[in-house]
Amino acid sequence: MKQKKLKEIYYFGENRDISDKWLIKILKDHFRVTIIKPDANKIINNSDYIINRLYVSIYKRYSKKKINELLIKINELEKIKDINTINSVAGFFLEYDRIKQYKFFNFNKIPFVSTKSLINIKNNKSLKFPIILKNNHSGRNRKLEIIDNFFDLDKIPSSIKKEKVAQEFINNKVCYRTEFIGNNLLTFPQEIYIKNNELKFRQIPVIIKIGRAHV
Repeated sequence: MKQKKLKEIYYFGENRDISDKWLIKILKDHFRVTIIKPDANKIINNSDYIINRLYVSIYKRYSKKKINELLIKINELEKIKDINTINSVAGFFLEYDRIKQYKFFNFNKIPFVSTKSLINIKNNKSLKFPIILKNNHSGRNRKLEIIDNFFDLDKIPSSIKKEKVAQEFINNKVCYRTEFIGNNLLTFPQEIYIKNNELKFRQIPVIIKIGRAHV
């Protein structure tokens, strides 16, 4: 019996994270998986599907020029050759900029913490303390700085303020998660709890929003 030819997936990313290794292992049971690492020099022509697992933190580990070249190639395959893509280039850059994230979620009426640039922040009378400072262009932050008033905020050098954003501190055990499949979205609440000194999430069986996202 002739073996059925498997469809191919271009997997842009790294094979170092537990979630990456797990996902690649599962995918290989059903597809031919070509892993394209950020520092690879593979010839990229065509594929049936694309999975973009490039995190914004990748800019810290590889050449920014090389990453941008990969993103241009993904965009070309997605737009020009019309290849189905999970996590588009637009999605990558939305993740890269917290201000754009806030505007995007706010525009689509999806719950998202208030996020403001620190440039000219003193003129912003709507800022509610305490606030948390995060790097604007970043993924997860291992350490977070909490500021309690304008006096402490004013002591931060302008050069650092250019790189950071302020998010209001939310003292609540419920947060919101939004999943995207293409432009389709699903938002639901989660309860936060601590177990064995680790942050955990428990899904609350209520759907907040189902719809399509508009960029």
